[in-house]
Amino acid sequence: MSEYPNHVPTVPNCSPRSAIVSLTPVALARKLLVLGLLGLGISTAIVQPAAAGTVLDRVLKTGVLNAGARQAAVPFGYLEADGTWSGYSLDLLNLIRDRLERRIDRPIQLQLELVTVADRFKRVRSGELAIVCGATSITAPRLEFTNFSVPFFVTGTQFLLLTENIDSFDFQGTLTGVSIAYIPGTTTDRTIRQVYPGANWHPVSNRPEAMELLIRHDIRAIASDGILLTGETRRPEHGEFDFVLAPSQPMTTEMYGCILPQDDPAWKTLVDSAIASEANRQLQSDWFNPDTGRYPYPWHIWQAD
Repeated sequence: MSEYPNHVPTVPNCSPRSAIVSLTPVALARKLLVLGLLGLGISTAIVQPAAAGTVLDRVLKTGVLNAGARQAAVPFGYLEADGTWSGYSLDLLNLIRDRLERRIDRPIQLQLELVTVADRFKRVRSGELAIVCGATSITAPRLEFTNFSVPFFVTGTQFLLLTENIDSFDFQGTLTGVSIAYIPGTTTDRTIRQVYPGANWHPVSNRPEAMELLIRHDIRAIASDGILLTGETRRPEHGEFDFVLAPSQPMTTEMYGCILPQDDPAWKTLVDSAIASEANRQLQSDWFNPDTGRYPYPWHIWQAD
């Protein structure tokens, strides 16, 4: 059993494959936050936004902050049982809106738009949206065409299994012939499938689809970011099942950041300051504290202290 009683149990990480992570997630996030490397706006591409002016200019003119989030990435953006759009990302966007209101000394309407994995970047690049917050990993290739805030969460790829199957799932081996679900086009797809090429990789469109396959025993495991798998296990319809995450230390380092337009340093500075604020630390504790959070997740993975 995990030392944190409220979140999904994990299996100790004894695999040499964990060497994929060159630094612990917390250490890597801390290094980026302290050095402010993302604040340099490093990019090799020249991208001109379609909408003229900066985000602050547009908000001053319209009184509206256009922002995006998802509805299929529990616990960052999802629909409650009653249809209410909820998630940590929405709370963070409201916090950013509040900070923006103080900056320009006027009320601001937060206009939330639904985005998908396929359109989230282009809608920021076009100027339609000023920001998208969610489960989006900061990567070097993505920094060639967009900008990011400093990281607000750190997680990584893990396997989710039914507890009854963990003894026969040898993640320290090759997993040859083992059926594992994954979402194509994700960082898990590009990394973990190369580590276990002999596994029987089963593409799915989203994690709820993968959960159905897992519960029906059509697959043995799901490979995805640990926090997103944790979110799925806490849906009411999965309450009767026992799940386990393996290994306990994620096999990759995924730093989530808000997608921002390039060449808008004033807007990035404001967003970064909101993420670094004590108010956001409280939000994160409310959502992810391993003892009391709505979606408990181990401190040693996600907290960049």
